[in-house]
Amino acid sequence: MGGSRSSSMNFSSMTNFMPQGGGFRSFGGSQSTYKEKDYPPQIIHSVSLKEEVKLKTSENAWKPSALKKDPNEKVVIEARSLLNKLSPENFNSILTKFCQLKYNDDNIGKVIDLIIFKAVWEPKFAE
Repeated sequence: MGGSRSSSMNFSSMTNFMPQGGGFRSFGGSQSTYKEKDYPPQIIHSVSLKEEVKLKTSENAWKPSALKKDPNEKVVIEARSLLNKLSPENFNSILTKFCQLKYNDDNIGKVIDLIIFKAVWEPKFAE
């Protein structure tokens, strides 16, 4: 068949890969390498829930991107959310909320683009 391997393998060179101490760790026999005197028992102290834990703070700590949003971007996101909820049945309540948003020169163009986009691409909701 494709290669010429001999059927008899030499395992004498495999002893270099065996763990020291006479082989693999056995449990419950005299060959075990674990000795209780080498590892004294440890006492684990529980943390009291009454004590206040102080965490380290950093000036450049990671913050979720949702908290880093620009206030102008939050208005655009809220406007998109209201437009997605818009239907003939709840038009008046959505219109009231839409008019209460804090528009400025930076975000009014984006909100107008959203309204036009919704009217053009979802004509079944435009009347």
